[in-house]
Amino acid sequence: MFENCHLRIGEAPFTSCMPLSAQLLGSLYALPQSTEKPLREALDTLGDSVPWAESFAVAPEQTTGAVGAMLRHIMMATRDLEPTSVMIDALPGEGRARLHLDALRNLWISSDALVPSDLATLKAFLASDAGDALQPLQVVWDRDCVQLTPLERAVLEHIETHHGQLSEEDDDVVRLISDRKLARAPGSCLAGHVQRHLLDPNVPVMQLDDSLSILSVRDSLTECEAAAAIVQRWLADDASLAASDIGIIVPQGAEYGHYLAETFAHAGLVASSLPGVGQRRNIGGEVLLHFLQCRRRPAPAMALASLYCSPVLCWPEEVGTALAAAVMGGDFQPKEARDFAGRQASLFALIRSASPSTNGQLKEQIRSFQRLLSDNEEIAEDVAEAKQQASRLIAALGNANDAAEAELEKAIQMAAAYQAVPPARGAYFLGGVSVMMAHETPKRPFSKLLILGFNDGAYPSPPTGNPFFLDSEVASIAEDCGIQLPSQALGLAAALELFTRQIGAASEQVILILSERDRSGSSLSVSSSLPLISRLVEGIEDPEDLIVPLSHCEGTIWDRLVAWKPRPVIEPALMSEVPTHYAFDFNLLGLRQKEDGSARAQSPSRLEKLLVSPLAWLLAELGAEHVSWQPEALDVMLRGSLAHEVFERLFVPGKAHPSSEEIEEKVPELCWIAFAHWRRFSRLRLGRSSATRLRQKSPSPRSIGRWSSNLWMPRS
Repeated sequence: MFENCHLRIGEAPFTSCMPLSAQLLGSLYALPQSTEKPLREALDTLGDSVPWAESFAVAPEQTTGAVGAMLRHIMMATRDLEPTSVMIDALPGEGRARLHLDALRNLWISSDALVPSDLATLKAFLASDAGDALQPLQVVWDRDCVQLTPLERAVLEHIETHHGQLSEEDDDVVRLISDRKLARAPGSCLAGHVQRHLLDPNVPVMQLDDSLSILSVRDSLTECEAAAAIVQRWLADDASLAASDIGIIVPQGAEYGHYLAETFAHAGLVASSLPGVGQRRNIGGEVLLHFLQCRRRPAPAMALASLYCSPVLCWPEEVGTALAAAVMGGDFQPKEARDFAGRQASLFALIRSASPSTNGQLKEQIRSFQRLLSDNEEIAEDVAEAKQQASRLIAALGNANDAAEAELEKAIQMAAAYQAVPPARGAYFLGGVSVMMAHETPKRPFSKLLILGFNDGAYPSPPTGNPFFLDSEVASIAEDCGIQLPSQALGLAAALELFTRQIGAASEQVILILSERDRSGSSLSVSSSLPLISRLVEGIEDPEDLIVPLSHCEGTIWDRLVAWKPRPVIEPALMSEVPTHYAFDFNLLGLRQKEDGSARAQSPSRLEKLLVSPLAWLLAELGAEHVSWQPEALDVMLRGSLAHEVFERLFVPGKAHPSSEEIEEKVPELCWIAFAHWRRFSRLRLGRSSATRLRQKSPSPRSIGRWSSNLWMPRS
């Protein structure tokens, strides 16, 4: 709110400007503070009379957030924060736009306490007089900004009626508003041409030069390394160029801040205002989430494995890793747990205990989990985070009736919504290379500008969707009702305008660098603004022809941007002679042993593996095979095991075969027993409701053959 709007407070010869906010305005006018009513409580009372009733029944938290966001947009689309200002009579009576807009307006009319506290402060300000101000002030803002909402404009104009309007020649207006709109590069170079005509539909082309270049490297780490090398070359070639004359813009993502800090430190460069880099994962919040997910039985194998190997539990790290590997291999009672005693045994028993049936049991299990965390001082910060989050969760569940059904789903949602405190931006250095984020407008001009992460999804950033209205409905509401709501078209226009402001801050050279692949090796696409740039360059038929890859650097702009070092001469090493076989002093067939020490028998499948790949067989004998971490699935192995268990219980050796009537009667119950068996029940992740439906839908004797053929799989 109030983007690029500032207040100049006081009348001293030297005054500074502060970003305008509702809180600052409230303090300058001593406006009363208001408490807003929780929107969830208001939505609970509406029942099925609103268009979003079905969504609210399925996902109440997400629906509440979407309704609250759109209700706020509607409030800011008025100039007086009065619901009666939203006139919907001109909209078609049976249209979806009118249905949703009318429901949102009626929700606002139902309670004025639904107005957010910051908007309530603005409403109180609009009713104030000039004499209510505690000290003189003046507002600095851009009158031509199309992103300001009617409410923001009403507040800004009301400030001017109290304290007067600044002229266009005012120093602060020029510094904060006018200068930031200028295209810094001369129009005779490609960079200046793009800065002035990026969004113009019909513009003549210009020859390619080094003032604007688009480069590609492998990944985001290489982007930061290339940026450091380019900055080094700039500073080495131009003695008059200072590091503070260079700006770098990076997209959202923790990796850019980490990579820039690392590469610039190695290069001996100082970066100012680096993006915040998290020093550690929020392990405390994660372990509590995994514990709660395992409270719903059957416990998901991946959640159980992630919980076991968490470093904040009271067993050693290698024990947790072994437990996790066993779980992902299907062993839910691993041998490592048999030797547990004391706190470790209590923790394992708690994790594998039954699901809580009441809120009281759920809170007690969380308290027990708190007490059984690690005492290691090296991870005391993570343990404290887990305990604090557990205490907040218990307090949030405190209002619920202890004898009522356990609100496990609510607890999981609260734990999943937990976020650690975001890291602060890096220190500001007056003489360092300025680093900005992709959503920020440059505050001052630069001689040279590097834009990293020029990939799809950035420059411009994709507009957010509107869960209530289509763009056509937003246009209809704006035309018929005079209410301008957010749309994808408006969001894209704002993002393109921001990108134009960003590249317009460079007076000499703009370098855009993109990644060809992400950190997992998948291919990445270039930013959607590439065609807007390429159509202004002479001789470019395909927009991607403008990209200069690092793999073809010789004779390209890469040679003029980076001071390459000669590659070291590497002499190939001589291959050592490998003997034809190794002689072991023990029997490899005896690696797997029974409890009495005798060698286990080799199954046909294991002998087949021995013939195909002795190394794979040896790794299997040693238990060193790869265990993939993936969600459980009802695969053929599990189907076969279930079928075997049902058949073994149905056709008991030594007894007469059951009749068709007995089969029809027993199979549903035997299916339930098979599903409920602790090892297979955990693998299936079926809830009791699913199992009940299976039990109620009894298979006929005729369907037993088809069912068994689908489930059949020999045991390994």
